[in-house]
This record gives sequence, structure tokens and C-alpha cells, in this order.
Amino acid sequence: MEANTSNQIINEAINSGEPVYISYAGNSSEKPEWEHIADGVEDLKRALEAANIQYCTRMEKADDKVSDFEKQIGDSEVVVLVFSDRFFRTEHCMYEFVEIKKALKKHPNKKLLCIKSGTFNLSDVNYIMEVEHFWGDERQEYDEIDFHQMRQHTEQEEAAKINDFYIDDIRHLYSFFSSTNYLNIETVDWKSFVNDIHNYFNTRNSIKKLTLATKKFFKKKLSLTTKLFLWGTVSAMALFFGLSVYANCIYEISTQMVEYPGYSQNDYTQEGGILTRVSGNNERTILHFSFPYSYRDTMPFSMDTQKLKLIDKFVGLASDTLDLIEIKANLFSSDKDSSITGHNGATADFIVVFEAADGSTLDFMDGDKGIYDIKFYQTHLVTIQHPEYERGIDNCYINKIELDKDGTKMYFRIVNESETDSVVYAYDDAYIFAKGEKHYLTGTSGIPIFPNRTKLAKGATMDFAMMFPPIPTDTEFIHFVNGDYGIFGLKLQRQTVKEVIHPKSQNRYRNFLVTKIEVNKGETILHFRYFNRSGDGLKWHTPRNSYIVAGHNKYALKGSSGLPTKPDSTVTRLDFALIYPPIPPETRKMDCVIYEDFDNKDFIGFYNLELPK
Repeated sequence: MEANTSNQIINEAINSGEPVYISYAGNSSEKPEWEHIADGVEDLKRALEAANIQYCTRMEKADDKVSDFEKQIGDSEVVVLVFSDRFFRTEHCMYEFVEIKKALKKHPNKKLLCIKSGTFNLSDVNYIMEVEHFWGDERQEYDEIDFHQMRQHTEQEEAAKINDFYIDDIRHLYSFFSSTNYLNIETVDWKSFVNDIHNYFNTRNSIKKLTLATKKFFKKKLSLTTKLFLWGTVSAMALFFGLSVYANCIYEISTQMVEYPGYSQNDYTQEGGILTRVSGNNERTILHFSFPYSYRDTMPFSMDTQKLKLIDKFVGLASDTLDLIEIKANLFSSDKDSSITGHNGATADFIVVFEAADGSTLDFMDGDKGIYDIKFYQTHLVTIQHPEYERGIDNCYINKIELDKDGTKMYFRIVNESETDSVVYAYDDAYIFAKGEKHYLTGTSGIPIFPNRTKLAKGATMDFAMMFPPIPTDTEFIHFVNGDYGIFGLKLQRQTVKEVIHPKSQNRYRNFLVTKIEVNKGETILHFRYFNRSGDGLKWHTPRNSYIVAGHNKYALKGSSGLPTKPDSTVTRLDFALIYPPIPPETRKMDCVIYEDFDNKDFIGFYNLELPK
């Protein structure tokens, strides 16, 4: 590596002041595969220079200051990590690796690009153990220096000591790099690689300029809005849509509008009042109300502007109270005490204007009364039931993924099959990896976030959900990472599900009823309803040896959903599902064995179940 930490570019670089940080280990003759590590990096540097992109690297010298690593990594928007066998055996490289991970956690918007150099296999346990042994020897050498007082430790040796000689980092190399979609140094197209970096900086710079311009126009726009309201020369609807057109000309703002929005509770609109519409853009949110005169000729109306609030609710995050801008009505003023008068059949319409809302759910409050959980943005929800994946987590099942423009929600079930109670929690830096970008956790439901934790009893199950930001609509697969574990290669293709409601059966088993059968490419799901007629508490568990028979083949139970683990005397009926592997598409009937007693040759279940065509 060169002593000069940035390339010399005559023209101003596209990323001036924020150089691309390149982390790699240099050439070495100790092993044949180490001889040409830096050759590919030199090609990368030339490609970056040709594209007028600044970069920086570090010297491989024992007297390098550790603080220099931290500053340069922190200043970089893009980090290129060229990992190799030598990289994992070099003190300053491993310290860089640790600092890069810290920087990514602190600044999730940093872009990480990884390139592999060498033939080693991170999924090979023997290789990982070999590198662990290498750092074990380094730890022993450090202790011997202390014992014999041979010399002072270098700063890099002290850094290795602080990081426990990187043994834990080595153990988790596979889980880290398998989620990065890394390239191979021998086959990488440097021109395309650098073009991606160039486009990243171009896009980011455009966003910065647009943000600054929007802030300037926004102040002028509010001033104009205030004057128009004071003049009172236009109606409320004309005002809103007129300004929306004006805004679109400058900012290309898209107006959202929901007619007759849904909500969870309404104790505000009395005497037949209706919330007819919620509309808005990135400057304002407008609630449209209509009160008909169908009950009396004169309707008293009270509105205290000091008590009006609009609460913007974010998934998994804190809520935000938006400021009131204006109230506009056709027949009454916004005084604290006023009344509206009209004839039967007429309506009193008014709008309440607040600051822009960022979330998709709103609470409108007038003192202690309000309309709660108003659905603002229309979402186009895509649901993937029981998605297929390449590699997962033992005893953890993913039931569903929901995708829309507001976020990504993943539904899980975990089963504690150990002999002791387990501690369960989500990491605050859990993320999904989609199209080369990490999207970090925004919230959870049903599971605490570390350092909070909960106990899961032996044999118990737990259903929970984890929320993440939205991902690109053309994403075909994602990786999910929570701490040291993950589910990789989750396919997001929507599956064609065939189902039959209340399928015909040759028999009926006790108080059980098969309510639905779903057959898709990934699995076969039987939905049951159990009627608790005993009056006692209900306690059920997943049957251990259940299976289905289709086309003369047995398919063992994979999992279940909706089964309780503790007695509950209030339950009179229970809906749950048993999940089995996929069956041949031409199958028309099957048997489901819930319980099998080999000794007495007793088979309990449902027979000749009708399947969807």
C-alpha cells in the first residue's frame, strides 16, 4: 500500500472529502495464493482514478496509528473490503475489519462492497478452526511478552488484545460475508464495479441538492399559503388542489388521498358526522369532515384550536405531534364556541390542515376525543406465505413476509426444543439484505429488543414479528440476519395457492374439524378447528408423529401454527394449522394421521380428504 492515503486528481472528485476506503492485505510470498492479492486492487485504483473518484488506503506498518483507521473509515461513504486468507491473519487488517463493522452499525447508510481474493472456503469448519488456532498462538505470544517483559506491545497488538484476538470475529466470518453478495477478484468487472460507485455518489449528491432546494422553496410556499388563507378568496378545496399543482411544478410532489379512510375507534364525530377524506403531500396533511343536517335545524358546534392535534404514528418508532396550520369551513368559524345553522339535507363541510405526515397511521384529537388509527397512505401489500429459503435457523420458522411501500414485516415462530428454558430477544442491529443494501430493524412485535429479553419455557413456542424499512419492488430474494444467525436466500416470489374450504372427509375425529386445505409449491397446510366441550382448560401441543399420505407416499409434519402451550379455561374453540411438505400436484385425495399407536394398531385422523383441483 502507498504512503499517500489519497490519489491525486486534478479535477474536483465526485466524492471530494469523502474518499472510498479500500481495506485489503498486501502481497506476500508466504503462500502461493497470497502473491497477487494487491494486483487486483491496483486495477481497482486505476479504475477509480479514471472515474475521478477519490480513494484512500492504509500502510502496512507496525507504527500506524490505530486512530487513523477509525477516522478514515468514519469519513468514507463507501468501503471496499478485499478479504483474503492473509487479511484474516494480519493484525491491522482485522482491526480494520472490526472498525468497519462498527462504522456500518453506527451509520447504516454507508455502502459496503466486498471482494474475495483466494480459494479458501469460509463455510469450511476446518478452515475457520485453523484461523482460530492462528489467533490463539498470537494470544499466547502476547502473554509470553508480558511474562518475560521482552518489550512494549505495539498499538496494534494492544488493539488485538482489546478485541480478544479477533477469535469471535473469525467464528462469525461466514455469517457476515454470506450476506454481502461478494464478488471474486479474478472475475470482477472493474468498470461495472466502479460505475456502481459512481452512480451511488451521483444519486446521493442529487438528493443533497434536492433537499437543500426543497427547504428554500418550502419557506416561500408557507408564506404564500398563509396569505391565501388570510385573503379567503378561494375555497378550501380549490386552495388545496391549486397549491398541489403549484408544488408539483417545483418539487414533483405526489399527492396522496384516501377516500373514507378506515380507523379503529371514533368518539369525535357526533350526530352523523363523517371523516370523508385524508389527503396531503410532503408539506401538509388535510382532514376533510362533513356534518349533515339530518337531525335538527341548528346544530351546536364547538372547536377549540388549542386542543386540536394530529399524531403521526410510525411503525416501531416514537410518534410525532404535528402542528395545526389552518381550519377552513363553509358555514362556521373556528371560534372556541360557535354553531352551524342550516336546513335539513344540507351539510357543513370543513377541513383541518396540519403539517406533513410521514407515517401511514394517524390519530386526530380534539381534547379528550378523537379518531384513532386513521389509515392514511394506501398501501399495495404483497404477502408471501411460508417463503422458501436456502439456509435457515434450527427451530425457527418464518410464516409470512409482508411487503409494501411503508415497510417490510416478517412473521416468525420459534420452538424451544431444548431441555431447559431459553432466553429470546432480537438484536437492535438485526437487518435484512436486499439488492446489495442493508435495511436495519425499525421495530418488533411479540419479542423484546436487546438488552431486554424474555424466557421461553422448554417445549414452548413463540410467535413474533420484526419490522424493517421498505425494499425495492423488484427484489427477488433477501437475507435475514439477527446477531450470529440468519435465514438466507428467502425467495419473495408470490406462490399460487390452491385451497378448498371445508373439504369433504370420510370420517370426523372427535371435536376436530378440517376447515381448509392449502396446497402450494412449498408445502401443504391443513387448517383445523377444535371445539372445547369439556369446560376445562385447554392444553394442546404439536403432534410428534403426525403425517399425511398422498399418492402412496408419507410426508412427515414440518411444523404448526396457532397451538397454545399453557392451559386456558376461557378457550371454547381453537383454530390452528399443521404444516407438511408439498405433495404431487395431481393428487386429489389424501389421509392425515394425527396420532398413531403402533402397539394397538390405532390410527387417529382424517381419511380421504378432498384436495383442491
